[in-house]
Amino acid sequence: MIDVRLATHASLQLARLALALGILALLPVWGRWLGTALGCRLLRDRERLLVDAGLGFGLLSAVLRLLGSVGLFRPALVWAVAVGGAVLLVLLGERPPRPAWRGTGDPSGRAPRTLLVVLALLPLPLALAPAVSWDALAYHLRTPERALVTGFWEADPFNLPTSFPAAHGTLYGLALSLDPQGVSAQLVSWGFHLGCLAALLLLGERLADEATGRAAAILYAAIPAAGVVASFSWADPPLVFALLASLVALGAGSAPAALALLGLAAAVKYTGLLFAVPVFVASVAVARRDGSLRALVAGAVAGASFALPWYLANGLRTGNPFYPFLSSLFGGPSSAGERILHWETGGSGASALGFLPSLWRSSTVDGDLGGPLVASILGAGLLGAVMTRRLRRAGALAAACALALIPFSPAPRVVLPLEAGLLLLACVALLPRVNGTPAGRRAVTVVLLLVAARGGALVAGHAALFFRPLPAAIGVEPERAYVQRNFPALALFERARALPPDAFVLSVGEPRLFRFPRGAWSGTWSDDTTPLRYFLGAPGTGPDGALTRLHGAGVSHILLSDAIATRARGGADVRVNGGALDALLSASRVVDREGGLTLWALPGGAGGRESPPSNVGADSLVPPSSPAPARE
Repeated sequence: MIDVRLATHASLQLARLALALGILALLPVWGRWLGTALGCRLLRDRERLLVDAGLGFGLLSAVLRLLGSVGLFRPALVWAVAVGGAVLLVLLGERPPRPAWRGTGDPSGRAPRTLLVVLALLPLPLALAPAVSWDALAYHLRTPERALVTGFWEADPFNLPTSFPAAHGTLYGLALSLDPQGVSAQLVSWGFHLGCLAALLLLGERLADEATGRAAAILYAAIPAAGVVASFSWADPPLVFALLASLVALGAGSAPAALALLGLAAAVKYTGLLFAVPVFVASVAVARRDGSLRALVAGAVAGASFALPWYLANGLRTGNPFYPFLSSLFGGPSSAGERILHWETGGSGASALGFLPSLWRSSTVDGDLGGPLVASILGAGLLGAVMTRRLRRAGALAAACALALIPFSPAPRVVLPLEAGLLLLACVALLPRVNGTPAGRRAVTVVLLLVAARGGALVAGHAALFFRPLPAAIGVEPERAYVQRNFPALALFERARALPPDAFVLSVGEPRLFRFPRGAWSGTWSDDTTPLRYFLGAPGTGPDGALTRLHGAGVSHILLSDAIATRARGGADVRVNGGALDALLSASRVVDREGGLTLWALPGGAGGRESPPSNVGADSLVPPSSPAPARE
């Protein structure tokens, strides 16, 4: 019986891997004709495949996002568009090449290749277990999950990250439509991590040789933050992939394709805009040198088409296309995005070069950028680039990307694209100087082993200590037990299927709503008491007034964290009117309790927010600073 169960689970995991591979395989098909139009014919086959995948990612995600704007993000339709579009493009254009990712056969490269494979596989067990990471459950997976139900790509007015650009979320939505546990979505993210390693291999090979690219890929794969997020369906692996693919195109002389891929980076994450500015300037310089400024316009149009659906949606919904950032320019409070921009300082601002300490010092494994040894490699690499004439432009580009971060103290993961580029530059600057002697080659091997041992141990230890995913990944532990162990509220979520189909829930203190079966707004990630302040904190707001506001917003139930309720009653860190919360709850009915959460049914409310109001569409939700949480 055990063998049958394990064999069945192995078949399921293989199917999930096939699903993720199929989604990723669609990307170069979608991007092939666009790559040809942007002048990518001269790229080497492997470079062309990578650039085509990035262009296809941008094009497909933009099309799917537009479907989500008009209520058509439905499982059958998104798959029909993704597969049907790929078939049509194959019939109309060229087929993607099938390059062989083989090395030179040099026996001295076997050990580094093996080391790289081991590091690349370390995130796989966690990726093969059901999704339980915080950000994925709060918005990376929850948003596309709800889009598959309602057809609309919605934003939660109490959860700021749901307003962020999320081109990767459209691909995660494709995966979720067939695998609601989120495993296939995590495998797509891991696939982008492998794409990052491939990009570093190609860049190193073009700038120096195969060994240089392999060393850069090993160093990046050994960064704990990169290895950890590779297992999660987050934005970071797709963002690093988009930016590295842009550099691949730029290094091969295809500035228009590089510019289009910068638009993809901006469509994945706001920080893509920061890193895009220096690369944009470099792309213009390359295009001017090659006399292809006209072609650059086509690249700019393609990049804009990738990013505009996300920024236009924000602009229509909130009046600020960059919401919650730059709010003061659009009539909002200047502090709206401070906590996100200055993550490491709790929103209190940052001094110049405030992001640098994260390169050698970290408080969490998913924020560990390699420690002192990697920081030393980066410093030596920059020095070597300055001393090497042919690398000075590349060094200036890396310095410009670093300058873009000076005003901020962001979460260390934000620095990953910069670090990937710096590691490549360090390898190109240092390895030719060191590898000339047997002693130098041995020293390089020792350094790579030290970095890999440290990073690999932290990545594997992080998964084993916090999640213990291997038993669930191989089928020894039931997937439901794994999720419940890491997220005790799962049982309450499952029982919530008994709620009326039109129920709409306001979650206060628990933003992780992935797998919650009904429509819901969640407490913001940065201040879990925001919904209470909004509905119960207005001057003179009593229980009747709060209930009227909740009903007016279509809320029929409240999912309340016991810890947040205690804080609210004690008046700690929250502005809630007197006993309005207790009075409201005393008039409500307890539906369920589990894992520190209580589900309350409000009196006299029928819900009715399963989909956005038909008269205003999907992007009608506005932030809590506005007069009401939704325009009716």
